[in-house]
Amino acid sequence: MRIIKPLVIVEDAIDGVAMAKKIEHFTRKCYKSEGKTTPDSYDPFIRKIFKTLKHEGIIEHRFVSVTFITDRGVSHESVRHRMASYLQESTRYCDYNEKGVTFILPPWVKMYDHTCGPTYDARVAWERFTGSCRQQEETYQLYRQQAGWTPQQARYWLPNGIKTEFAATLNLGSWYNFFRKRTAAAAHPQMRQLAVPLLRHFQQHLPMIFDSTELPVLDYPEANLIVHPGCEPVEFEEVFSS
Repeated sequence: MRIIKPLVIVEDAIDGVAMAKKIEHFTRKCYKSEGKTTPDSYDPFIRKIFKTLKHEGIIEHRFVSVTFITDRGVSHESVRHRMASYLQESTRYCDYNEKGVTFILPPWVKMYDHTCGPTYDARVAWERFTGSCRQQEETYQLYRQQAGWTPQQARYWLPNGIKTEFAATLNLGSWYNFFRKRTAAAAHPQMRQLAVPLLRHFQQHLPMIFDSTELPVLDYPEANLIVHPGCEPVEFEEVFSS
């Protein structure tokens, strides 16, 4: 049994200038103003059309793929964004009997180790949390090993807190909608934990589109974000194993 931290993997190295120039290229066809294009006209042009004139459809012509490492509860919320393509780790076919079950550490659970000192309440809370995770794993393995349940049957016992990986490909318009909803104060804490660092990344590369979305400051740790345009395996940050 393992417990890991959530992770955001940007699968495409975002070339914001190239994307913005292509958006400008397509949009100027609407106004037949191609002759006004200059090497740096994309920024003020997109800001005017997208933010002032509210022609939001112009940003739907570029796509970015992101992989989220989170728990099943968060993934259930994410797929509500229907203007997207998803691929997700399957609990029907993945067998957690041999390698064990991996759980995601939620931001409201405080880890305990020897550096925390002799804080009884913190130690007991951490032991209860890890013990509950272990109990869920043992129930799954019991039904796999002794009751003969298949992986798709034994997943009945898997909780929302188990780790899942899902790849999401959205156009920039759908990402814009995603950030407005998923970084808001009313969004789930684990969803904000993923969405806030991702919004910051988009703002750095495409400010003319995304800098109007407020970047909140969380009172709990953000998920780590890495840019990983290759296909090599990615290591997770493990905080507990047994």
